[in-house]
Amino acid sequence: VRFSFSPVMNTAERLQVLEDMGNKYGISFTEDEKIAFKNTQFISVPMKQLKAFLNLSPEKRKEFKGGSVPIEDPNDPNNMELIEWVKSSALINGEVKLAVKGDASSSYSTYKKLFEGLRDIEYYKFVLITTEE
Repeated sequence: VRFSFSPVMNTAERLQVLEDMGNKYGISFTEDEKIAFKNTQFISVPMKQLKAFLNLSPEKRKEFKGGSVPIEDPNDPNNMELIEWVKSSALINGEVKLAVKGDASSSYSTYKKLFEGLRDIEYYKFVLITTEE
């Protein structure tokens, strides 16, 4: 199961989300990385790989496949990155919504962790997509 995150659409809010996440994880971003983040539709890497991802060329970022924003860090169960992205976005824009796409091969336990994390931050504005498109 892979999880990607799409930040809010407003670019000023996007940068606020990036700054908030950077502060939470002790990461600072250059102006070029901030510009790349503003122009990136989906984030599909853990925070520790975000700077490297943002430093890829725009073409390489579009072609990038295989990453995932972790729901839970196996070394630190309190580090729930995907939930932190949602939480930061919701604090900055209360109207933000989350779409969760799953298929028959997706693990129930993974989605259970996701939904429990969303419940813990009292975030209930999501759509579950179960068809392949």
